[in-house]
Amino acid sequence: HDAALAEINKALLLDSLSEAVLIGQFSVLESRGEYDEAIRKAEEFLRVNPDNALAKRGYATFLYHKGEHARVIEIGEKILEKNPNRRPFAWLSLVAA
Repeated sequence: HDAALAEINKALLLDSLSEAVLIGQFSVLESRGEYDEAIRKAEEFLRVNPDNALAKRGYATFLYHKGEHARVIEIGEKILEKNPNRRPFAWLSLVAA
């Protein structure tokens, strides 16, 4: 996990605006159990990219890990309401959990 974090940090130095790198750091922070930092990074990212589905899912996942289940359900229900004909399994599983 330390090596992955080091590589993500190098990538951020090269391109601090890359969505792929910014979202990639979410997985690294989650695997390290750094949920507070992951939440902070996801909130920063979502302020600039409010419609990014991967960032929303990551944010909700980090909240789940922190035990903020009511917020996860709230976010998930909003996502599911926007897609009444499509039920993304990832969101259904997170809300159900």
